[in-house]
Amino acid sequence: MVKKRKVIWDDEAKRSLRSIYDYIASRESEREKVVREISRQVKTLSAHSEKFAIEPNFSKMDGNFRFKVVGAIK
Repeated sequence: MVKKRKVIWDDEAKRSLRSIYDYIASRESEREKVVREISRQVKTLSAHSEKFAIEPNFSKMDGNFRFKVVGAIK
């Protein structure tokens, strides 16, 4: 059985996602596609927390930090 984990969006992550959304706002179809894909990928993390690569920038911090590139966005 896979242990589900809670995915926590900190304020910086929320601001980053909003910035991504705003950045591609002029290309509505692309914006929706990218945000939808990011959301879809995040939903899979609760059941598969080690699915993505380890984030090297946070390797010395406590926690299990992962990242995923969606399009040109990390």
